[in-house]
Formats: sequence, structure tokens, C-alpha cells
Amino acid sequence: MVDLGELFKKREVIAPTVNLESDHPFVQRISGRTTTHLRKSWLTKVDGTDNFPLKNDRDLFNHAQDAALIAACPPHTWRETIFRHRASRPRWDGNVIEQDGLAVPELAPDWAEYMERRTWPLVKVLGSYPISWKRTFADQKFYQNPQQLDDKRLVQNVPSENQEGAPPGSRHMKVEKQPGGRLARVRPDDGPARKIQLKGASEAVVFWLYKDESLKNLKWSIRYPAIFSKFSVPRHDPGIPQDAKVLATWYRHTVIHLDEQTRYEPGFYRVIKLQKTGVTLIPENSMTRDLEDRLKLGKATSEDEIDAKRVSLGKSDLIKYFQVNSWRYYGTETSR
Repeated sequence: MVDLGELFKKREVIAPTVNLESDHPFVQRISGRTTTHLRKSWLTKVDGTDNFPLKNDRDLFNHAQDAALIAACPPHTWRETIFRHRASRPRWDGNVIEQDGLAVPELAPDWAEYMERRTWPLVKVLGSYPISWKRTFADQKFYQNPQQLDDKRLVQNVPSENQEGAPPGSRHMKVEKQPGGRLARVRPDDGPARKIQLKGASEAVVFWLYKDESLKNLKWSIRYPAIFSKFSVPRHDPGIPQDAKVLATWYRHTVIHLDEQTRYEPGFYRVIKLQKTGVTLIPENSMTRDLEDRLKLGKATSEDEIDAKRVSLGKSDLIKYFQVNSWRYYGTETSR
């Protein structure tokens, strides 16, 4: 409240108070215990259908849910009068029992209906992600041949299932991958040129078409930060012709919507990986390891849990996406 008051004063606006005063904005603090109790009270609607889910810190919707609960919470002058409902609810140990003192269901926001009818994503990842550096790759001789920025060890045999373009009946196919990061070259002042790897270096994927070509010839290029030109890394890989039509640019953590026409569960998804073979998405409210670190939640989400939610869009999926969403992209100007 002190910080909030200072913010109002800085903007020369009357600061709010926690005590009711004439001509002053009135702010009420609602404890986490109260929002937890409201959430438990409003797990179901009046008709018994599901409404709010149980609290889950690893669901990125949980803060929006708390905001809806707080908005529906009455003033403190009569707040206690709403806790007079009785219903079956889970206890701390998971056992469901009849409980008294729940908030009356008639006051509950209809969270379930909102989620069903919404047309805009709730999650937006803020901030930037630092690029890490790796000096070795595969073995200690990787510094050799600094002029060669390709390496046979980048071509790997991977399972062909879910790999678009795999020959029928094949169990494995060769795919270019870069474990450890994008190859780059540095020229230090105190020594010879050497190769390094830039991990997580790509910043966006740009979708484009050659002039007058149809969507079936969709192309995309991985974009790298402009500063990487100093390390012999091109801005786009592959390069984009000057007369190409750019359809869209998806940055890491861009949120997109997959419609019913796709082969995946309809909903909003977050871009997490940019590849030459396609784009990997994850449901917008899903937690990843890097977000767990940034939110200081500890590593509780397993890689298997994350992998189970991932959606990989290959060329045919991306063509279908742009066909379904052509009204969003055609006739618009998008940055390169």
C-alpha cells in the first residue's frame, strides 16, 4: 500500500487509503486466505457444474482466476455474511466432505463460461531471455577449422514418427539439429578465430512466400539478433528475397490460436521453439522449466509433462494454419 500511495502521489493523484475517508479513494486488501476460501467455495456453480479449478501455481491462469475472485468479493462491511453455504468440497488431504461456511454460489463469477467464450489470450510472457555461450561441442577439438560453420555431427538420425516428409515405413530419418546452439565464429583480439555456439539464439521465425506463389509453397526463415552479424551469423536463415511477401513473424512466446480445423485441440498456444523443420508450441497456460526458474517455483514440472503438452507444427500444419487464418495476414504489412 505504501508503494501504491507513492505511485499516486508521483502522478499527482489523490492517494487511496485503507480507511474510509471523505474524498479519498478507498482500497480494501483481500488476503490470500480469503481468495483461497472463495476459490474452494466456487469450485462449482449453482447447478453443480464445474467452475473454478483448484489452485495450481504452475497454471499460468491462476493469477487471472484470483483477479476474478477478488472482483466478486464484497466490501469488508458485509463480507462475512456471504459465508453461509454448505456443500461437498475437498479437504487439505484431498478427501471430499460436507463443509460449512462456504461463500454463497449466487455471487460466483462464471469462470468456466468465460474460458469457453473468450476470444483473446490471457497469458503474455514479459521480459527477455539471455543468450548463453558454449565453447565446446561434441569434443575438445571443436575449435578447429573456424572458417567452417557447418559440421557433419549436426546431421543426426532421429525417430521418423511425427517427422513430416519421412518415407513410408521408415523408422529413422536424417534431420539437421543443433544441440548446444547455433554455430558462430568469433575473432578475439588476443588470439586466432574460433567457433562457438549461441544457445537459444534465434529470436523469431518469419513466414513468407515468393512473389505470386500460393500457400502450398510456404517458406519460413529463422531470425537471429542483428548483432550476430559480427559473428558471421546471417540475420535470416535462409535469407528472404526483397520481393517476397511476408505473412507473419512469430517471436519466441508469441501466443497464437489453433482453430477446430487443425488436428490439435482448439485453443491458444505459446511458441517455445523455432526450427528449420517447423515450430513447437505449448498451451498458453503451461509451465516450462525456464518460467519455473524465473518465477522461483523450483523444478517440479518434469520434462515428460512438458513434452506431453507440446504441439509440433510441420509444413502441412503451418500451411493449414495460414489457410484458415488468411484473413489475419493477407493484405497486411508485417515486419521482417
